[in-house]
Amino acid sequence: MIEVVTKIAPELQKVLIKGIAKDNVVLKSLGLSAGSKVMVIGTKLEDVLAVNKQPTDAELKADEVGSSSPSQNWCSIPRHQKIIDKGVPEDVMPGILDCNDPLPNFPLSGMVNSKGSKLRLTLKLEADEVRTKKICF
Repeated sequence: MIEVVTKIAPELQKVLIKGIAKDNVVLKSLGLSAGSKVMVIGTKLEDVLAVNKQPTDAELKADEVGSSSPSQNWCSIPRHQKIIDKGVPEDVMPGILDCNDPLPNFPLSGMVNSKGSKLRLTLKLEADEVRTKKICF
């Protein structure tokens, strides 16, 4: 019955009725009444097969073209524009355009969060983690 409504094969379904129902249980034996809530989680077979499908050359080229050109300039996004309008922070670290410097072993300063509060970014390369800390002034 669920397969007819959802178009999902029983093997690809999980039925939740006050917990996960066992695979070999008939719904009638669970004591469902009118108005009982049942949740079905599942995936259609064509979606499962699509995951394993190799993309065509045309799809790969279309993906490359879409990812190489940004859809919107960062400076025109309102959240970023608000921060840019405040001006350059006094403790900002200088950068050189088109220069790739190694990551520093000291905290980066001169950054602000979306609310305008100052942040310090610490990169811990040995632990492969990044931490941000709010600085109170």
